[in-house]
Amino acid sequence: MITKEMKISDILNKYPETLEVFVRISPHFKKLENKLLRKALASRVNVEQAASIANVDLKQLLYELNKAIDPEFQMHSDEKDSVNEQNTNEYIPDWLINFPEEKIIELDVRQILQSGKDPFLDIMKKVKELKENEILLINL
Repeated sequence: MITKEMKISDILNKYPETLEVFVRISPHFKKLENKLLRKALASRVNVEQAASIANVDLKQLLYELNKAIDPEFQMHSDEKDSVNEQNTNEYIPDWLINFPEEKIIELDVRQILQSGKDPFLDIMKKVKELKENEILLINL
């Protein structure tokens, strides 16, 4: 059974058929089709983090992944209800809604990822450059 704590790389190594599920659920996961990006990113992220990054429902993702590896997989009835509901509200914390724009430092790592490189060092460099009360917004 696939759980929210499992690393994406472990899932893809053990159950290669789940790659199709990831890509179908969110275009964000299309990056996993690139073997270099998959190697660089998938070992750092678990299912819960991946769902958050791709802005997909964690329970839905877990359901689809488990169904792909076990067609007999069943959810508890309380979990089914939440998977079937359409949640159109994104959760954005109040403190972030009112955060001053000039204090949000953006880093776009899309070109780095598209070139097949790992953006980790670029991200860490930018983190070190942050001043007090600034936050880093990473565009993937």
